[in-house]
Amino acid sequence: MYFERYLAFRSLEDFKAGKIRHECVACGASCHLRVNLGKDDTERILQYAKQKGITETIIERRGNHTWLKRKADGACVFLTYVGKLPRCSIYDIRPIACRLYPLIPSGTRLIVDPLCPGLSKTTGHTFKEHLATQNVGPYVRKVLGKI
Repeated sequence: MYFERYLAFRSLEDFKAGKIRHECVACGASCHLRVNLGKDDTERILQYAKQKGITETIIERRGNHTWLKRKADGACVFLTYVGKLPRCSIYDIRPIACRLYPLIPSGTRLIVDPLCPGLSKTTGHTFKEHLATQNVGPYVRKVLGKI
């Protein structure tokens, strides 16, 4: 466990330093993580559900915590498949936690999922490019401070 945590935080340093890059390979790995929602995410997704006439439970709450509901297999309720390819049915409005991946919020820090198959030493986006293309820079600055 300690090694995994060290590797995840080390990977963040490496990602920020340009030693590793990320290119999404559409594997669906992030769709099997618990997706915590911020207030904006929650409001946007509930509005979408209302517009689409979705009546089943899509958001779960416990105390002050809110997250996307997961299916019995642990996948996000919005994960669908086109053939064998995993696809997000709310991709255009997906939560910030989904856009962050392979970065994972952990309290007031971010870690990198060291098992993400999109990590590479040679191809993909740099850390800053990832933040820009996913429109998550403001969130990361709020969590990490100056980046």
